[in-house]
Amino acid sequence: MLIFPKLEFKLFSNQKRKVRIHLILHKHFSKKFKVPLPFFINPSFWNAKNQNVKLNYKDSEEINLKLKIILNQKNKIEDLEKIEDLKALKKIVLFHIKRYVLKKE
Repeated sequence: MLIFPKLEFKLFSNQKRKVRIHLILHKHFSKKFKVPLPFFINPSFWNAKNQNVKLNYKDSEEINLKLKIILNQKNKIEDLEKIEDLKALKKIVLFHIKRYVLKKE
């Protein structure tokens, strides 16, 4: 049984160069929103089944950690069910990326 809302990562190109990873929010069967993330990867290093970067890629640990952080923030995003447009989702995702993923350590 599918549980909505659902977040997943996906690549939308199979070209032999770096492409952007997208975050997809599935509201229900027919409605979904796509937001580009600031992470780029060569599609040959993407594991579509597990939705992460294969370990033989040079930045795999760092990117996988950041993707995991984004998924973990899903629980902290209030009213994920109430998002009705792409603009609202982009605003929330960008806020959480800036706050938890791209912060200087």
